[in-house]
Amino acid sequence: MANVVRAAIVQTEWTGDKESMLQKNIDYARQAAADGAQVMCFQELFYSPYFCSVQENEHFDYAEPIPDGPT
Repeated sequence: MANVVRAAIVQTEWTGDKESMLQKNIDYARQAAADGAQVMCFQELFYSPYFCSVQENEHFDYAEPIPDGPT
Protein backbone atom coordinates (compact mmCIF):
# COMPACT_ATOMS: atom_id res chain seq x y z
CA MET A 1 0.00 0.00 0.00
CA ALA A 2 1.48 3.33 -1.06
CA ASN A 3 1.51 6.32 1.25
CA VAL A 4 0.29 9.49 -0.41
CA VAL A 5 1.32 12.92 0.79
CA ARG A 6 -0.73 15.76 -0.63
CA ALA A 7 1.30 18.91 -1.28
CA ALA A 8 0.42 22.47 -2.23
CA ILE A 9 2.59 25.09 -3.89
CA VAL A 10 1.70 28.70 -3.15
CA GLN A 11 2.97 31.50 -5.37
CA THR A 12 1.44 34.96 -5.65
CA GLU A 13 2.28 38.30 -7.14
CA TRP A 14 3.35 41.26 -5.01
CA THR A 15 0.40 43.16 -3.54
CA GLY A 16 2.35 46.21 -2.48
CA ASP A 17 2.87 45.69 1.26
CA LYS A 18 4.04 43.05 3.74
CA GLU A 19 0.81 42.81 5.75
CA SER A 20 -1.44 42.08 2.77
CA MET A 21 1.09 39.56 1.42
CA LEU A 22 1.13 37.71 4.74
CA GLN A 23 -2.67 37.67 4.81
CA LYS A 24 -2.86 36.48 1.20
CA ASN A 25 -0.46 33.60 1.95
CA ILE A 26 -2.38 32.71 5.13
CA ASP A 27 -5.62 32.60 3.13
CA TYR A 28 -4.04 30.33 0.51
CA ALA A 29 -2.59 28.09 3.24
CA ARG A 30 -5.99 27.71 4.88
CA GLN A 31 -7.56 26.86 1.53
CA ALA A 32 -4.84 24.31 0.79
CA ALA A 33 -5.32 22.71 4.21
CA ALA A 34 -9.08 22.58 3.66
CA ASP A 35 -8.37 20.83 0.34
CA GLY A 36 -6.26 18.22 2.14
CA ALA A 37 -2.70 19.53 1.74
CA GLN A 38 -0.28 18.10 4.29
CA VAL A 39 2.81 19.94 3.06
CA MET A 40 2.87 23.52 1.75
CA CYS A 41 5.71 25.18 -0.13
CA PHE A 42 5.82 28.96 -0.41
CA GLN A 43 7.87 31.04 -2.82
CA GLU A 44 11.12 32.56 -1.65
CA LEU A 45 10.65 36.11 -0.34
CA PHE A 46 6.96 35.30 0.03
CA TYR A 47 5.97 38.58 1.67
CA SER A 48 8.11 41.05 -0.26
CA PRO A 49 8.79 41.93 -3.86
CA TYR A 50 11.39 39.80 -5.63
CA PHE A 51 14.34 42.15 -5.44
CA CYS A 52 17.27 39.83 -6.07
CA SER A 53 17.82 41.13 -9.59
CA VAL A 54 18.49 44.69 -8.37
CA GLN A 55 20.38 46.26 -5.48
CA GLU A 56 18.26 48.95 -3.87
CA ASN A 57 18.77 49.83 -0.21
CA GLU A 58 15.04 50.19 0.58
CA HIS A 59 14.65 46.44 0.12
CA PHE A 60 16.88 45.82 3.15
CA ASP A 61 13.92 46.91 5.30
CA TYR A 62 12.33 43.51 4.61
CA ALA A 63 15.15 41.69 6.41
CA GLU A 64 14.30 40.00 9.72
CA PRO A 65 16.57 38.92 12.57
CA ILE A 66 17.48 35.25 12.86
CA PRO A 67 16.39 33.25 14.84
CA ASP A 68 13.87 35.59 16.48
CA GLY A 69 12.20 37.20 13.46
CA PRO A 70 8.40 37.27 13.15
CA THR A 71 8.27 34.86 10.22
